[in-house]
Amino acid sequence: MCKKIAAIRENAANLGVDLFINARTDVYLRGIASGAAAIEEVVHRASRYGAAGCDGLFVPGLANTATMEAIAAAIKPMPLNIMAVPDLPPMQMLLKHGVRRLSAGSAIAQAALGRTRHLAADFLAGTMSEMFEAAVQYGAMNQLLADNADP
Repeated sequence: MCKKIAAIRENAANLGVDLFINARTDVYLRGIASGAAAIEEVVHRASRYGAAGCDGLFVPGLANTATMEAIAAAIKPMPLNIMAVPDLPPMQMLLKHGVRRLSAGSAIAQAALGRTRHLAADFLAGTMSEMFEAAVQYGAMNQLLADNADP
């Protein structure tokens, strides 16, 4: 990963591109370590990624606010970025715990697919009562999908 970050940083510099590199570590998402060992591994990776040229650290799966604070303090001034997971505190609270960016990840798509599955099952069972409750109006949907390019 460090070689990739360094190559990306070098190429961006050669092209004169001001690029923010947000390096990802899946220590929590993949359960690579737990407790103090997980914090130590994340901080170790952040140090190596920072030396290679990254600007921020993305730690998906991180949900404990005390751990967020510990990692954010250890990687300063690099910003800590996390992914939305169930039962996460509101963004204002996350900011107080050192988080600087919150990614939805695949959560919005997963929620949409879950809702679609529910509505389809209802429809196949003969019920449509919920189908139109929060639907985007037909004209608005067409406008979202319209080709707005000039001829």
